[in-house]
Amino acid sequence: MKLPKRHDDAEARREQALTPMIDLVFLLLTFWICASVGRVSEQVLATELSGTAIESNVAPEDEPPPPLGELWVRLDRAGNLTTVTVNERTYPGLEALEEAFRGLAAADAAGELPVILDVGGAVPAGDVVRVYDAARASGFEQVSFAADAAPAAP
Repeated sequence: MKLPKRHDDAEARREQALTPMIDLVFLLLTFWICASVGRVSEQVLATELSGTAIESNVAPEDEPPPPLGELWVRLDRAGNLTTVTVNERTYPGLEALEEAFRGLAAADAAGELPVILDVGGAVPAGDVVRVYDAARASGFEQVSFAADAAPAAP
């Protein structure tokens, strides 16, 4: 009569106990890689947006002009062209706006003025990125995006 070897069974169980742990490590590694892929695009446009609701009792047509210490760049779409308005002054195209940015940079005013981009819904993302890049390349340190006010609760 042959007696079973308990030593071999115990060793086999120890080896099998590591298999689920290795699987778990690979699953966690896969999850971490997949979760970190989306963070790359967040670093391209470093802008802080307020997560709270903004309420305003002023009608849009009654809003006062922005203070002189800010550059409000409004981008809208008219047909196939993107129209640009900076502090109530209209520019014929994006090239003229880039030239104005370079002029402000030459006057050493770019670092001090914050730029706020107010983008219309039909403006292509490429034009928005072009204006953003032109502002940053001209030396503007604070480039932000205007957020629409949340509708008032009834």
